[in-house]
Amino acid sequence: MTWWRRVAGLMAASVLVLASCSSGSSDSVADVSPGDCFDDPTANGELIEEIETLPVVDCDEPHDNEAYAVFDVEDGAFPGNDALYEEGLDGCLPLFEGYVGSSYETSRLEIFPITPVAEVWAGGDRRIICALFDIDLAKLTGSMRDSGE
Repeated sequence: MTWWRRVAGLMAASVLVLASCSSGSSDSVADVSPGDCFDDPTANGELIEEIETLPVVDCDEPHDNEAYAVFDVEDGAFPGNDALYEEGLDGCLPLFEGYVGSSYETSRLEIFPITPVAEVWAGGDRRIICALFDIDLAKLTGSMRDSGE
């Protein structure tokens, strides 16, 4: 059963982000919290867009992504993947500066929301995870929290 859909937003290449601080394992997307670092989930060299787990990476090690915020959206009928993605962007953007310590507009980092798919929504989960990555797709090393990047 697929739990989450990851969409990469403003970039040509897709990127996924989330994980916790224990190295070399995978964590359920439902367990991701701000400060968790993770690599893009792939299979046969291809990015997986609908996921249940993420490749967990210690933030001190090179990694693709970092979760920086989590919030719930309002209950109701599933709004569709595109509308939920836009709602995620709208909710994630104002939370960026408080975590990173610089404005999104001046940052070298890009953001994307990880949103629930319809099946998960039907189960009552309304959680959106805000994640960030380097706009040039370079690996991040260390947490981006208060980095001013």
